[in-house]
Amino acid sequence: MAKQTPYIPLGILGNQDSVGIFARTDAASSKFIILWKQKDGSFAESLEFEDISISLPHGTKENPAHCSTFSISEHEKMWTATYIRIKRGTRERVIATSIDLIKWLIVSEVAATSDDVVLAESSDHTHKYHMFSGGTFTRLAYSKNLHTWVKAPGLIMTYRQDFFDQDVIKLMGSYETLRGTLLFYDSSYLKDEQWVIQVGAVLLDKHTPTKILWRAFDPLWKATLTTEHFTDMRPLGLVEHTDATVSLFWTSAEGYILSTRLDVPTHALTHSLHTHPKVDKSELKKHHKNPVLSPALHLEWTAGGTFNPAAFRDSQGKVHLIYRAVGADGVSRLGYSGSTDGLMFDDHHEQAVFAMENPRLNVDPEFRKYDPVMYPSGGSWGGCEDPRMVAIDNKVYVTFSAFEGWDSIRIGVSSISLKNFLSKKWRWSKPLLISPLQKINKNWVLFPEKINGKFAILHNISPTIEVDYVNKLEDLATGKVEIKSNFGKRKPQASWDTYVRGVGPPPLKTDKGWLVLYHAIDKREPDQYKLGAMLLDLKDPKKILARAPAPLLEPNAWYENDWKPGVVYACGAVIENDTLYVYYGGGDKHICVATAPLQELLDKVIKNKEFTLKPEKSIAI
Repeated sequence: MAKQTPYIPLGILGNQDSVGIFARTDAASSKFIILWKQKDGSFAESLEFEDISISLPHGTKENPAHCSTFSISEHEKMWTATYIRIKRGTRERVIATSIDLIKWLIVSEVAATSDDVVLAESSDHTHKYHMFSGGTFTRLAYSKNLHTWVKAPGLIMTYRQDFFDQDVIKLMGSYETLRGTLLFYDSSYLKDEQWVIQVGAVLLDKHTPTKILWRAFDPLWKATLTTEHFTDMRPLGLVEHTDATVSLFWTSAEGYILSTRLDVPTHALTHSLHTHPKVDKSELKKHHKNPVLSPALHLEWTAGGTFNPAAFRDSQGKVHLIYRAVGADGVSRLGYSGSTDGLMFDDHHEQAVFAMENPRLNVDPEFRKYDPVMYPSGGSWGGCEDPRMVAIDNKVYVTFSAFEGWDSIRIGVSSISLKNFLSKKWRWSKPLLISPLQKINKNWVLFPEKINGKFAILHNISPTIEVDYVNKLEDLATGKVEIKSNFGKRKPQASWDTYVRGVGPPPLKTDKGWLVLYHAIDKREPDQYKLGAMLLDLKDPKKILARAPAPLLEPNAWYENDWKPGVVYACGAVIENDTLYVYYGGGDKHICVATAPLQELLDKVIKNKEFTLKPEKSIAI
């Protein structure tokens, strides 16, 4: 329902089941007013609230013309308003309180980092108030008195590629539940001179409000309207009602008000997993203490996520991980962690152990920021991504995607002596870019040993297996030798892996063949990356011996849906005492491990072998 008001709406407020608009007059003698909603849906000015003022402690009154984007809430019979003040080109976030909605006192002023803010009361007496701020990311700040605020490290969420909320998210309000804070947000966008209005929600843990318990897969409400009365549309806020419903409001530059009333999504209050509930039939069993590594929020270079780890097991049985980390600056670097049992990783390096020099020099520094829509490859805009690691002839080789935007993705490789690696002297060789210029390539891996005295590179598994051999990796970097990789779709099979994306970890040598784990998507569940397996011939690895008829690993745990939903992405695997350990990224945020008895797994793959692979016309990715 849309209604027009002659005033400039600033925010929304609720008083029991009454709804009011906090506004200002559109005149030189601008003042604050409150419009209460009438039975016919219109809004009328209340004479009772005609002398509203917002003042500093020393008595100076706020000029309404400088104020915008109010978020108003009521806690313990006290009203709290947060708003943006723009004065002399400076943007400030102001917090004011009132007990009667008429006289307001400013209690806090800080630099504004975003327009949309939601203030929620916490059950934690140490951090009585939570302030959620939107924009590219949703962040959190704590306060015990509304005066002093401390930023929580890290990020809560951002918009999601390939989902309804893939455009900028604007926070609208919160609803407190027994499990935590339910945040409602707007993810509307303009298309073909029409507004597509969408409402999403996310449930944050009561005790750890940066932890997502649930997030809507589809819009809770969606509508389309023309731009005739709704140019420059923006959300006004949310009002919570006593019957477990909420009203949400938007306004336009023309003064029109749009509202809708929604039931609170009760499934968000009962499910603790951010996924569709289903029985886990994976062959690989996820470690009960997953995730084994998560972003170290006190380290800026890991703030955006730690995931997609490469793995190597040394002669003493220690497992070493080289993992991808996305920093707050949007750059992907490589970090290190080690484990004596392959499950508990407690040997950490506090700094990145490898980084590309000056990534993406042609990008203006103003735009060098984490942007998961413009740069959806895990959210970074440049750097080294998704490492794979092997040890050959007393050297450790790490291959990675040298990502400089979707117009430039090449395969990089750097090496380090095994001695320096084990002693953590990170003396890497200068990176070589081994894939051709002006070609987009990802997911190339080295075999863990030379074949016939040459480096063997598995660079494609769809529609056919492609392996190339070179004497020196430098020959690829100089262009003396060029690998032509023909990625494409294979003919649809009566199996789960409709769309094969690429190889996961480097091949693992077994007595049954080369075990290759790979990522694919089932057309019946197009929003989920899953992990499959195939066996290649030891002497001729272009030949497929068998293929698992079902995925080994599926994203159905909360940590596989915490950031980018529906993702398990394995870059590392090792074998120890006939047990397969697979190390993977969950949700482009966490590092996880899953295991399986190796021989039992190989037997299952062989018994359900699949030979038919008829190529379709190749296409470029």
